[in-house]
Amino acid sequence: MRFPFGPRVLGWKRMTLEERLYKLEGIVEGVMATLPQEIFALRQEVKAELLAFRQQLEGFRRELWEEFSSFQKRVEGRLEAFEREVRGELAGLRQEVEASRGETRGELSAFREGMEVFKREVRGELAGLRQEVEAS
Repeated sequence: MRFPFGPRVLGWKRMTLEERLYKLEGIVEGVMATLPQEIFALRQEVKAELLAFRQQLEGFRRELWEEFSSFQKRVEGRLEAFEREVRGELAGLRQEVEASRGETRGELSAFREGMEVFKREVRGELAGLRQEVEAS
């Protein structure tokens, strides 16, 4: 692999070793002089990228929270609708049970009255039979 700035480009072929050394020292000093600025610029760039990332992350968090809140509201709405439906069903069942209970009470009352009539008839029959037995 060839470098784009070889000895010919830098004009080093015609230089002495000492001249080359001074030239390299100048390059190193130039790099060392600009290096802190370059590092500072890179740090600023990284800080800016981090800030942008944090802002993007915060926006994503807010969006996610809004989605979650929306989902939670939908679920709560469905649960409330389901609760109303169940309460309506329970109220209907209670009315049916009360109606059935009333019918059963009426039937039980009629049965008791029938038994009372039957008891009186049986007692009357027994009393009549006793009188016949005593008379005979």
